[in-house]
Amino acid sequence: MANVRNDRRVSYTKMVLKNALIELMQEKHIGKITIKEICERADINRGTFYTHYTDQFDLQNQIFEDLLSRISAYMDQTPYASGTPESMTMLTCIFRFTYENRQLVKLVFSDHSTIHLQDEILRFLSEKKIFRNFPVRKEMEGYLYRYIAYGCVGIVREWLETGTDSPETIAELVMQLTEKGFSAFA
Repeated sequence: MANVRNDRRVSYTKMVLKNALIELMQEKHIGKITIKEICERADINRGTFYTHYTDQFDLQNQIFEDLLSRISAYMDQTPYASGTPESMTMLTCIFRFTYENRQLVKLVFSDHSTIHLQDEILRFLSEKKIFRNFPVRKEMEGYLYRYIAYGCVGIVREWLETGTDSPETIAELVMQLTEKGFSAFA
């Protein structure tokens, strides 16, 4: 019983620390946020913070990793529609998740974050093999995936700031741009 209680306490502590950092990042850049501010906002002492994280950047990275894990789990639970290309289904799923979690995603994509989004998106696209069915010359693959990652970041930023388009519309836009990019390198 004690382990269950301790697990809940640890989960609660991590949750309030993450929420505190998210709130503070809405106000200012992570580099200007102190551990003291995070702990005061979370009503947690500094020693407890350091039990779980090395600094605010470590906490930010954990928030981002959790977000990627949640996207992966969401994708794994989404059934693939027959007659729809797998890449389109995966993209739609990603953009639907993004829309449903837009406040957090918007924050991660903001100038207040230090996450290297393009590199992380590139890693995620590669791991999930979202565009594996597109023919491309092996020597061009790295360029093309980097182009897609940077383009996706720009599209998502614009969409979250100003767009009212549906996740399906954004997925279709990315798919069309990607198909045209791949066809140039086939």
